[in-house]
Amino acid sequence: MTNLIFSSRVDSWFRVELPLELCERLFLQPGDKVRLRYTTKGAILTKAKPCCSLCGSESRLRPFGQWFLCERCVSWVISTELKSEKKSRPE
Repeated sequence: MTNLIFSSRVDSWFRVELPLELCERLFLQPGDKVRLRYTTKGAILTKAKPCCSLCGSESRLRPFGQWFLCERCVSWVISTELKSEKKSRPE
């Protein structure tokens, strides 16, 4: 894989215009979501894939409205909710 370096400017609204060649290589279309990940070496831009809204996992996802949750987080949410219900119920 060839490493390519692209340059762009940040406007007054902190937006960055992506070079056409980069968009073509990432198969980006207007309206697509991208993911920016900060690392100690800089930022990494990738085309966003559906991922868990809580942990970022991309496997075993379930849709919940406009969000996705992985099965592990669904289990965690259910168990947390059940614990919370038990505490709030009068005995």
